[in-house]
Amino acid sequence: MLQSLYIKNYILIDEVIIDFKQGLNIITGQTGAGKSILLGALSLVLGKRLEGKNLLKQDAKCIIEASFDSNSDRLSKLLDQFDLDNDEQILIRREISKTGKSRAFVNDTPVKLDILRQISTQLIDIHQQFDTLEIMDKSFQLRVIDALAGIGKEVQTYREKYDQFVLLRQEYHSTKEVYQTQVKEQDYHQYILQEIEAIEVNHDELNDLEREWKTLHNAEQIKRDVSNQLTVLFQDDRSVLTQLNESLNVLRRLGDFSSSFTEWLGSLESIYIELNELYQPLEDTLAQVYQDPERLQFVQDRISVINSILNKHRLKSVDDLLAFSRELSEKVDSIEALRARLEAIEVHMQKEQDQLLRIARGISKKRRSSFMFFTSEMQSLLSTLSMTSATIMIDHSLRTELNQYGLDDIQFRFSANKGKEMELLSQVASGGELSRVALCIKSLVARNMDLPTLFFDEIDSGVSGEISKKMAGILKQIAKDHQLVCITHSPQIAAEGDQHFAIYKTESQDQTQTRVKLLSDSERVVEIAMMLDGDPPSQYALQNAKGLLRSI
Repeated sequence: MLQSLYIKNYILIDEVIIDFKQGLNIITGQTGAGKSILLGALSLVLGKRLEGKNLLKQDAKCIIEASFDSNSDRLSKLLDQFDLDNDEQILIRREISKTGKSRAFVNDTPVKLDILRQISTQLIDIHQQFDTLEIMDKSFQLRVIDALAGIGKEVQTYREKYDQFVLLRQEYHSTKEVYQTQVKEQDYHQYILQEIEAIEVNHDELNDLEREWKTLHNAEQIKRDVSNQLTVLFQDDRSVLTQLNESLNVLRRLGDFSSSFTEWLGSLESIYIELNELYQPLEDTLAQVYQDPERLQFVQDRISVINSILNKHRLKSVDDLLAFSRELSEKVDSIEALRARLEAIEVHMQKEQDQLLRIARGISKKRRSSFMFFTSEMQSLLSTLSMTSATIMIDHSLRTELNQYGLDDIQFRFSANKGKEMELLSQVASGGELSRVALCIKSLVARNMDLPTLFFDEIDSGVSGEISKKMAGILKQIAKDHQLVCITHSPQIAAEGDQHFAIYKTESQDQTQTRVKLLSDSERVVEIAMMLDGDPPSQYALQNAKGLLRSI
């Protein structure tokens, strides 16, 4: 139940607090007095997005607070889910700063607007004048039938499973797209992989081949240079080795004269030995270097093959080529894993779809079972509102594919008069007829709602006189089981209220303000009389107002 609404510094409201009670709470006021401002403030505190300028005084912030008491199990689960204090009293606050930024709180804990909206939908249902349009919407009509069939929880379970199924289906399609792309590329990847594997290149091969090519290509020059060095160092009459040997003999003779010559002798002997040991390797190298045109051609061809495949794939080294080969191999191998993954998702998706179908068929059966109740009850309620010739029916068909609502497509068809063809509500109903149809539907649904509070904004639009009085009776009936707040222009409805608030404007020299007042019994007489006759009301209107109030 909505206990109170506190508004400070909002549009034309300086500060006001409204204490509501169980039953029928009436709000009236002249056109332009600020009833829409009150509804706007309530909508903001329930999670509506901020639009336009909202501050009365630009140097102060706006505060809107709504206090509720509720023991709904669904609400308790939501509060626990979002880690919010789960008290019997729910305090929702919306603050708008001087800069236009807003913050929302539930039991003094900051929350995002989407969370606030989820919570507020469990506390209050607001029906505005333009909301009569929603009764033409097929999804709203389905929700009406679901409420009458008492299958809200089943439909919620279905919706949650359907949302999961949609995600699974998206995963399937994205996986399938990747798989199909890889299938198209598989032959190409396999061809390249075989081409790389066919040359059987290894890590160091290219470097080894390039060194060998240099040797083979320069074999003649290498042999000539090595042969010359053998001659210079070892084989000539005046070779380096011969001259070293002569120097050694001289130093040996000089060693008899001074020990320093002996030290030089040791160093020179070491050089002689090392140079002598170099002979055999040079000799061996000379023997190994030979011209081999066939081998040179083979090496050139091999280098060309390797470089060609590197250039083809824009790779810099054999290491890059080997890494590329591993990558291709993994892609070729992964397609099998991807195929298995795709098949597993498909099996899972089919299982989930079968389960959804079973649930949807059960929901559809229960929906259809409530059609007759809906049409008969609507017929009775419309008759109460002096639409004795009006008829309403449900046009039902089954979908071939599941959607978020299940398998059912329904549309309400309506005829206000005998002999008129049943057509869609949007095509046949006038404003007054829509208001009466909307009230009848809301009345029916209210019996099956666990929402503690309903807020109707001018649901009496387009009707007057005796019809308004009959609508008042329906509203009074709703208020027996729900707290009902009703903004109305109808004196007949206003007279039925358990308490009555008037919204009015005051003007000072520099400011206009909207105010709200809880009316006393005598003040209600005057307010209803003004609704009947204008301001100031006539004695006849005052008497009529007293008569309306005495009739409740």
